[in-house]
Parts: sequence; C-alpha cells; structure tokens
Amino acid sequence: MTCEPTNPVPTDEEKDNGKSYRTFVNREEPSVVPMYLKEFAGEKTTIKEGPAIALCIGVDECGHKFLEADGYHKCKQCEGVVCNYCNNTIGTETYCLLCYAENSIVSIPGENNNR
Repeated sequence: MTCEPTNPVPTDEEKDNGKSYRTFVNREEPSVVPMYLKEFAGEKTTIKEGPAIALCIGVDECGHKFLEADGYHKCKQCEGVVCNYCNNTIGTETYCLLCYAENSIVSIPGENNNR
C-alpha cells in the first residue's frame, strides 16, 4: 500500500480549531516508516531505523536528502557533500554545480581565466 500525504483546503472550522491539514490518500496514515521518511508519518505512525541519509548541498544551497548508499562526492572547492546528480567534473575533480559554474563557465571579472 502506498501512503501519500495530501493537503486539502481546510474548512473554516478546521482553521478555527487549529487542526492539522495533512491527510493521506484513503485517509490511512502509514503504520511504519523509516527514519528518512519521518516527515510523512502521521500521529500514530511508528518511525523505525532505516538506511543512512545524507544532505546534498544542491544548487545554490537549496539542499535535499538522499540515500547515502547511492553514493556521494565532496566538492573540490567548497568541500560540500553532493549527490550523484548535483555535481559535475572538470578533469578528474568533482565540484558542486555552483562551484562548477564558477570554475568552468562564468568568467570572473578582472581575472584572466583562459576558459
């Protein structure tokens, strides 16, 4: 069974009572979720240990979580953790996308970049 959070438009009564607006498809919250999916838990959901997660710095510091077992890199310049999708390489060095742009695409005014 798939449990997906949905966000219906709250009624005026729900707004006045301060009720949570999160519901689930078929109104059934998951009974158990792993730690990395805890934001999808309901009030009665059990949270269990799960696979290790890491936080990718993403693009322009808009990070996201990913499963650490999928692999990751450290940016050569800023040393941030990046997932396998939010990076690019120059030669053999791996960079986050922001540092990659700074080092390969965007010329820095006043510098002779020869790029």
